[in-house]
Amino acid sequence: MQVQRYFEVSLKNRKTEYMRDEPRPQPCVRSLLPHYGDTPCWYLARHPRPTVKIGSNPSDFWKMP
Repeated sequence: MQVQRYFEVSLKNRKTEYMRDEPRPQPCVRSLLPHYGDTPCWYLARHPRPTVKIGSNPSDFWKMP
């Protein structure tokens, strides 16, 4: 399935900036629960654009998944 991640970056002036990543294929499994780190296909179909929140602290950038 194609998944496009969005990054929500909190800036120091209390504003939020949104950046998007290019769409990438993500493996999924046809089951009710995840297997070996792969997300179920039904979950990816309902959540094709996950948002990753990054704080205003510069060290938060390296804590991205």
